Amino acid sequence: MGVSAETSCAVTELVQGTWQSKKTGRGQDTRNLDHTYIVVKKVEAIINEGLLERYKTTKRQHRLRQTQGRLKPYYYVDPTMKKPMTVETESSVLDTLNEDINEQYLFHGTKSAYIPSICAMGPDFRIARKGMFGRAIYLSESATKADQYADEMDSRRTEDLQILIYRVLLGNVYYCEEQQTFRRPPCVCGEKICRDHHETFDSVIGDTRKLFREFLLFTAEQCYPEYIVTYDRIDQFQARAVPQLPVTSLCLRAADPSLFMEEAYKDDVYQNCGLPRGRAVIVNNINFQHHEKRDGSEMDCKALVELMEQMSYTVIVHNDLTAQGIFDVMESESKQLSHWTSDSFIVFILSHGMSNAVYGTDGYSLPYSMMYMHFTTDSCPALAGKPKMFFIQACQGTKKDSRAAGGSVPLTMRQDGGQSDSVRARCNESESKFGANMCDIAVATATTPDYVSWRNKENGSWFINAIVRVFSEEARSKHFLELFTSVNSWVASMKTQGQGQYQQVSSMETMSFTKRFYFWPRLCIVNGELQELD
Repeated sequence: MGVSAETSCAVTELVQGTWQSKKTGRGQDTRNLDHTYIVVKKVEAIINEGLLERYKTTKRQHRLRQTQGRLKPYYYVDPTMKKPMTVETESSVLDTLNEDINEQYLFHGTKSAYIPSICAMGPDFRIARKGMFGRAIYLSESATKADQYADEMDSRRTEDLQILIYRVLLGNVYYCEEQQTFRRPPCVCGEKICRDHHETFDSVIGDTRKLFREFLLFTAEQCYPEYIVTYDRIDQFQARAVPQLPVTSLCLRAADPSLFMEEAYKDDVYQNCGLPRGRAVIVNNINFQHHEKRDGSEMDCKALVELMEQMSYTVIVHNDLTAQGIFDVMESESKQLSHWTSDSFIVFILSHGMSNAVYGTDGYSLPYSMMYMHFTTDSCPALAGKPKMFFIQACQGTKKDSRAAGGSVPLTMRQDGGQSDSVRARCNESESKFGANMCDIAVATATTPDYVSWRNKENGSWFINAIVRVFSEEARSKHFLELFTSVNSWVASMKTQGQGQYQQVSSMETMSFTKRFYFWPRLCIVNGELQELD
């Protein structure tokens, strides 16, 4: 059955957080694998009351042993046995596991044809092929390992593959550092053949210091198949160009409270913990009189609205504005009384453009400087000393970045830009008039002067995709400049498909911040106390 957006986000995060791209294609079970990443398409929950009750019975037995001192977290007993990657990555949404009895999430890879049987009856290692450590239920802390077994090695697929996520009771763990064959977990006394009927370990971790650790169970009662993850295999450039999560599944992680307490009140950090943080204005131009329709921009706008709302901003969207309309909106925004009590201000412009200017839907251009001139210290005293960020998704010319293609090629008007030199000169002249009094303003652009920016008609633009992905995943612990460095990295690594394989470089056109800026997602101060928002 389907899951909530929050659970889908958490499970996807578990998959992405344990993915080890450098290990794909390595090992004897990776024949014919040549992908680098995977993109999660769907998360489904497995509901089987019989299997779940069997699992709960085993869990009660483990809890009893733990209270009697007969079961302890294995990484406390032996510090060399580090926690599984799934424990380190696990989201607070998936926090119902009991680490005191070594209950964890682990991955299992198998052919899609076998999954219905596992969902109905649970895993049966008696019919599985013999593995490196004998016949057992094999599980992994890494989605990369599970992916190897999702299809036949001689007929690899790239779409609609599936892996399982199990809820697992490892119990007392036997840690094995050399290859050997097990029929069951060994006795706690250490003897290969025990005649005194000591208690046995509950599971085995095989760690031969090669690519992956193996987690072995010998009874199906110790695991419950909880989620089916459907995904596609993609290469590194596809991974950069396609968002890992659908917009409706965006789940912003809360900022680290300890980092907040350490950084938020420093003199060199902007204050940004009020509710709301401030206003986030989005100008979304799709339909033009003299330019091509900007298909895909509605996806950019939808993603930004959800991101900014989860960042605790009041979001205002304006659709299809003329150049004068954009100017008027900026002027009106600068006079908003709510700025006096806000902490920051954000503008996103999604339109066609040219060097240092954007187009209105009427075909007239508006220089960047004519937008942010309204938010200088003199023009907008309510935002004096507060960070003001402008993100501009638009072309700045007609050239294509030819690092991969070997030459610059003029671009037709199907992209986001292009204009004459005379208009460009007027824009440069206007910009020079407002260079002073620009404190606390950042202007980030999708591309550099003279070059196009790329937009997918189904998924939106590269630049906005990168902003949404990076901010939602990394804003919990990074300040603005660190975030934008990651955005630059994502955008620069994307390529168009087909001939040419053109690229793009985003840019910070203006940066006059005098302090570090953190978004502090999902944290706020209420009555002098730090609280986490739902």
